[in-house]
Amino acid sequence: MGHLTYFLSKLEKKEIFKIVKLIINSVVAGVLEIVSLASLIPVLHVVLKSDLENSQSNLFGNLFFYIDSYLPDLNNIYYACSLFIIIFLIKNIFIFLFFRDHVKFAKYLEVKFSYYVINLCIKKNFIFFLKKKKSEFLTLFSEEITMATRNYIGPLLILFTEVITLICFLIAFIFLGQIKLILIFIFYFFFGIIILRVISNISKKIGLTRTEASEKKFFLLNNIFSNIRYLILENKRSYFFGLLKFQIDKLAEVHKSFTVLTILPRILMELIGIISILTIIIYLTSINYNTNEIVILSGLFLMATYRIVPSFNKIIGSYNQLIFSSHAMKKVFFDHQDALQEEDINLNFGNQNHEDTKLQKSFELKNVVFRYPTSELNILQNLNLKINKGDKIGIFGYSGAGKSTLVDIISTLNKPNDGEILIDNRKLLSQKNFKAWQNQISYVSQNSVLLDDTIRNNITFFDDDPINEEKLKQVIEHSQLSKFLKELPKGIDTSVGDLGNQLSGGQIQRIAIARALYKDREVLILDEPTSALDNNNEKKIIQNILDQEKTIILISHNIDNLKKCHSVYELKDKKIVLRKI
Repeated sequence: MGHLTYFLSKLEKKEIFKIVKLIINSVVAGVLEIVSLASLIPVLHVVLKSDLENSQSNLFGNLFFYIDSYLPDLNNIYYACSLFIIIFLIKNIFIFLFFRDHVKFAKYLEVKFSYYVINLCIKKNFIFFLKKKKSEFLTLFSEEITMATRNYIGPLLILFTEVITLICFLIAFIFLGQIKLILIFIFYFFFGIIILRVISNISKKIGLTRTEASEKKFFLLNNIFSNIRYLILENKRSYFFGLLKFQIDKLAEVHKSFTVLTILPRILMELIGIISILTIIIYLTSINYNTNEIVILSGLFLMATYRIVPSFNKIIGSYNQLIFSSHAMKKVFFDHQDALQEEDINLNFGNQNHEDTKLQKSFELKNVVFRYPTSELNILQNLNLKINKGDKIGIFGYSGAGKSTLVDIISTLNKPNDGEILIDNRKLLSQKNFKAWQNQISYVSQNSVLLDDTIRNNITFFDDDPINEEKLKQVIEHSQLSKFLKELPKGIDTSVGDLGNQLSGGQIQRIAIARALYKDREVLILDEPTSALDNNNEKKIIQNILDQEKTIILISHNIDNLKKCHSVYELKDKKIVLRKI
């Protein structure tokens, strides 16, 4: 139960106090259960009084004598039944309020831990996201968080409550000296332990199967809908949707197995309860026990069983749910414990630019070495590059030379394994320095992604400041979007569709360029920004970009575009070399 220990370690002091309060309420609920059961005794006493007076032995003689001597009103059937109803009503009202508090606390913890995981992901560095599949994140946020919170916290609290209730029943049986009831209780306990031992192993297996099948399902969904054009042309839809159906069938099978595991213990426990009652009746009859005492004892045992069996069922079901959800708990919490070592963003830092990271003179990479965590091969080796403020530099190189990796290091998305990053001869060392530097950069990648929103919001990118309409109009002109927007019925307020699927590749690139220009930052990095554009639009846009009074880094295979830069570098053999073109 390591997942339980880790879960409890994440609770704050006020949440521990809340759990203590729930424990106290559980004890009160357990006592009320006993009192409500005991309130049946006066009713039985009144109904069977005349027969009991003629009995040689009396199972509850002392208790009945106490009722006759100190509570004579309870010899009236109306008073006895009224007391029974009032106590049951009080008990049920309290239990309703208790479980409402219980559900509210479970909901609070679900939200808390969901935010916890989201915040961990926000703080992760770029390398973390490179190491993970998109399907892992889809599974994590759509299913695993819910499974690790709602389907873990609720059953945990129920398990705890029902164990306390059963302990209260056991104490009551001991106090009343009902050895037979205690023996039956112990029998239930050991039978429940056997069931738990059997189903826990099965639950672990199907819980792991659910996690794996769910992740594969999201992996296939991501691949299918990201490549639907190719799948249609290659006539491969049936094949991939067949793989998807297989995972869906597996998840359905998991759900079926878990449902059976949930129902089976209840059926077995109820069967054992009925057999136990009949066994007691047969035993007491065989030893010539008084009929009325058999009725009383059987009635009490039936009432106890009525409450105890559901408690055992809930304990077994909750434990089963905990084991089933433990894989999700491990995936959500255990797999993200390294977050503090991988933090990249100080959430309290905002978008401020510290003076010691503001580009005044130059930016420099010095003896930079970089390799990805999953590889021992260096992508860059002792690379040196100095860019003065206001420079327009071009970079080219063969595919796979490390151009995009170099851009990630310049923007400090990736940190060098060795070497230094300097701004005005001052090293960038802290996370705050890195973020302050990133706040000075606008970046356009060769595969720009748009949000499923309007063109306006994709350009302004939900800027905190009010939209500058004059600047917006200007960047639309510079990115050659004016004519295109005029042809749209809703103009700049037209929705681009999911990932921009309503637009062409060239239109997406122009919107991405407009977004970068609208940010109006000191450094502009362009990684093949016009690869989907026609020559005429490409020339105009590149010239408009280079006319900006900014420090510009342009990565391109187009020699004509590179010739417009102040200096051109080739990335080759893990190093960068100045070239004349």
